[in-house]
Amino acid sequence: MDIKNNKPHANKKGSFKQGYYKIYNSFKYKGDPTKCIYRSSWEFKIMHWLDENPDVEWWASEPFKIIYFYPAPYGDNKQHEYYPDLVFKIGDIVYVSEVKPSEQLRKPEKPKSNSQKAALRYRDAFLTYTKNYFKSIAAREWCKNKINHKYVYITEESNLNNLVVTKNEDTK
Repeated sequence: MDIKNNKPHANKKGSFKQGYYKIYNSFKYKGDPTKCIYRSSWEFKIMHWLDENPDVEWWASEPFKIIYFYPAPYGDNKQHEYYPDLVFKIGDIVYVSEVKPSEQLRKPEKPKSNSQKAALRYRDAFLTYTKNYFKSIAAREWCKNKINHKYVYITEESNLNNLVVTKNEDTK
């Protein structure tokens, strides 16, 4: 299934802000400008930065898929499709990026409480962490096979003006 057919949904309580980004500098955007979807408010901000920044030669949203394996016991032991959030070129480097909250890139701490709610929260955080980890392995390997491509996470801690992006050192 094409990821672009997975349309944004209305913002419900507790869900992420989603919608179609209106591209202002269409000459910089690679892809169908009517299908530029942001799936969080942070992705929206990054898209705006890419669209307006004169150092960005071109950019794209979810432009291709990377196959990754989600092994047991963490996952379902099957191959999955992963679409990097944003791909953009600055200078000689093409950045393949994933926009994530930094907490999803760190292994969660086991809960201090033995409650069922705490256990479920930990399980969900751990599964999110492991899925992101295995996606990043596949994406880094994909980038190794390309010239001047670099896989990066963009988090709330990233300083895009200096292109200081986290490299997910915590998930080694």
